[in-house]
Amino acid sequence: MPTTQVKKKSTGKASDRVRTLSIEAARRVVLAAQGFGAYQPSNNSNKSSKPTYDNAPWRMQHAMLRRMSALQIDAINTVIRSHYMPLFSRLGHYSRDELDKHLFDATQQRPSKRKFFEYWGHECSVMPIDHYH
Repeated sequence: MPTTQVKKKSTGKASDRVRTLSIEAARRVVLAAQGFGAYQPSNNSNKSSKPTYDNAPWRMQHAMLRRMSALQIDAINTVIRSHYMPLFSRLGHYSRDELDKHLFDATQQRPSKRKFFEYWGHECSVMPIDHYH
């Protein structure tokens, strides 16, 4: 199996040994760093019925949005609005209505309580409010 070597400048200590990772292990590290596999939804089905999955709670959506730092908004709707896909790929099923309520519904929250804001950086995005301060 191919491996990738991670080398660092030697200081003469035993901890300076070259460490190797298999390609599969390196892939897992990179995907985990991007939040893939962080949340494992439960499957609430019995063997004879169609699977049903718990929605990822808002606290998990909130944590993933903060981890990603920016969620690009794109109104193009070929299959589904594109800003819904990154969270689904990382969290599985979640309530899009709840996400929209927390991100876009100004009647739900006082401005001082909002956790995210819409911003045009390189692209239109939703970002954590503490990036603004």
